[in-house]
Amino acid sequence: MERLWSLRKDNRGASLIAVLISLAVVSVLGIIIAQITVTNIQMKEVERQSKTNFYDAERVMDDLTSGLNGFAATAMETAYNDMLGQYRKVTAEGSTAKEIFARKYLDNMKDVFDVGLTGKEPLSRMISGTTKPAYTRGYYSIAKVKSALSKDFTGTEYTDDQRNEFVKIAVPDAGAPDCAAYYHVDYENMQFILEGIKVSVKDKNGNIVNIMTDLVFHVPEINIDGSNLVKEFMRYSLIADTQISVGSTGINVDGNVYAGHEGIVATGNSQANFTGKKIITRGDITVMSKGQLNFGRVSDLTNTQIWAENIKTERTPGVAATSDNRPKLGLYGYTFVSDDLELNGAYDEVKIAGDYYGYNFQKNYNEKVLDLQNAEYSSAVVINGKEINLDLTGIKTLMIAGRTFIGRNTGTVNAQDIAMGESLAVRSNQIAYYVPQGCVDAFNSGDVALFNSLYEEHSGVPNVYSYLVASEPFTTFYYKTLDVAPEVIYYLNFASDQKANDFYVKYYNNRKGLMNAFAENYLHADALKLNNDVALLLQGALLYRNGSTGKLDTWSRPIDANLWGYDKHYYKFAGTHALMYKALATTLEDKTTGLTLADARLVDAEGNRMFQYLIDETALNALVTSSEATGTDQYVVAYTDPEGAISGTKLLAIVKGDYEVDSVYDGGLVIATGNVRVNSASFSGTIIAKGIISFATNAGVSSDEILVSQIISQDVRKTIPKFATIFKGYEAAADSVMSTATINKYLAYENWTKTID
Repeated sequence: MERLWSLRKDNRGASLIAVLISLAVVSVLGIIIAQITVTNIQMKEVERQSKTNFYDAERVMDDLTSGLNGFAATAMETAYNDMLGQYRKVTAEGSTAKEIFARKYLDNMKDVFDVGLTGKEPLSRMISGTTKPAYTRGYYSIAKVKSALSKDFTGTEYTDDQRNEFVKIAVPDAGAPDCAAYYHVDYENMQFILEGIKVSVKDKNGNIVNIMTDLVFHVPEINIDGSNLVKEFMRYSLIADTQISVGSTGINVDGNVYAGHEGIVATGNSQANFTGKKIITRGDITVMSKGQLNFGRVSDLTNTQIWAENIKTERTPGVAATSDNRPKLGLYGYTFVSDDLELNGAYDEVKIAGDYYGYNFQKNYNEKVLDLQNAEYSSAVVINGKEINLDLTGIKTLMIAGRTFIGRNTGTVNAQDIAMGESLAVRSNQIAYYVPQGCVDAFNSGDVALFNSLYEEHSGVPNVYSYLVASEPFTTFYYKTLDVAPEVIYYLNFASDQKANDFYVKYYNNRKGLMNAFAENYLHADALKLNNDVALLLQGALLYRNGSTGKLDTWSRPIDANLWGYDKHYYKFAGTHALMYKALATTLEDKTTGLTLADARLVDAEGNRMFQYLIDETALNALVTSSEATGTDQYVVAYTDPEGAISGTKLLAIVKGDYEVDSVYDGGLVIATGNVRVNSASFSGTIIAKGIISFATNAGVSSDEILVSQIISQDVRKTIPKFATIFKGYEAAADSVMSTATINKYLAYENWTKTID
């Protein structure tokens, strides 16, 4: 028993067994962990490889769609050019530019991909009552789709010889070789669909990722509303960088007109009608004795805008002033005058109907302190001639934002003109502001009371000193005579514009008989009539004829700072229209982007010439002296419409120097660096001259922007244009339109699926 118990107490071999058991357990655990780790690594690798495959498949799809977008871009450009060439014809049939472009783009896409199976006509559904399809379905070419892959594609490790393995295309219907799934042309929803595009990419381990989708090409949205198709200058019948001269009778111009710094001038026995939507000159409209100009239509006072620096009637030196030898002017529409309407002739007949805006009353419109003392920047109406008939019975709105001035003849440098209290004044009204010598002497002696007393006796206005600048109540005026030394006279110097207005009204009411008697010498019995419903927007007083009595009277109201003050309604109106005039005079468009109220006025009338703005004269000179020239310093050819939609005899003339438009031509495009004379009785198109445009008797000109656009756009589409590049910016017009459409954003994926085999 003791032996047995001793053995039981002896445990020296047990530790070895425990160690062996522990090692066995650890080994099993290690094997399990190792297997788990290996499995996890393998799973991670499979996951990584599958993601790589999918990304590779996407890159292949991106490359494929990039190539397909190249086809779409070509289809878009071709559609745009075709639309330009046929614009006149199709718009005459009732279509719009966007409709033309959309249909041509979709037709071009169909032509690119259609496999052209013999004996298998595409399925079409027509628009009711027309021969135009609303929907078409056909088969597209596998080879054409595969050709869109780039040859240098490196998205996978496949070689060029294996490129065809990248792209698999589902085949819903069996067909001939190279026949794949359907394409769909949906003209109503403006989209082209390639059905069942499939991209498959296989990795080194044999895993295959498939992407299946339909590709939907929407018609691109591009700017073809006319701003690029028809440039602004094409809407003008006449653009004369210097002057439009009217020297004969029977002239009719129906189209936009632009004249440069020498304005629009009618001389001698002449007569012309201008009925376009925009009549613009950066100079003056001037009618000399026996000349006649009419702008706009009496029957449509909303059709024409007339923009000018000044509008004047003048007496021709050396020509006797009679009722049969007088200037005549008609302004029918919206008349915008930067400075003055001056009637300086004799027996002048001026009719204004519609809205008249003499909108300026200072130089610029960014200053809070008004500068109303400069005649050069103050719009007014001034009657200086005898027996003037200013017919205002057709006026709806009369705005005269400035006031009249007495022009100062003085040797003093930068002396200001003398402000009066009227916005519309007859020359004789100056007597209201005259200061007799006795009043001058009284003030110079220091006796203000005597000065007031003497002036009240002269004018009927008490305490005149309270209206004036205290330190300088009157100002000198040097009246030119034949003597060596000018005669010196004096006029009142008002403390403010409101003071001038107030004084004038009181003087007129006290001396109405005298004022009217003098004024009647300048006015016809029917002059200055106003209808009761006229909106009067005036800074100063207005002389007008009372409809009930036929007698002259004056209308005045206090200057309302809430309307005319800085940043108020009329202040903003004046600034806005000053900017619009500057934009029109320099670009033909009323877009004022980049212009500021600090520089609102067109000060340099001879700078920034329109011809230089529109025409690259270096390119023009190169053309007329090149091998393409058709004569000495000329490129003159007959124009024929390839679509056959234009009848008559059309002309394209680009000339260095002067040019005469022969009467045989009834339309086209003429550009000359000199003067242009129009002999044609019915010329439709655009004439651009760096010099003066003049007319033969009974000449007629009208605008035709589509014809001019067509002439230029057909040249633009040539591989090497002959003349289009002489127009600044137009040679890139098509590119500009195309660049506004990012073709990629008009491609969409539908029915997208992905699988991993």
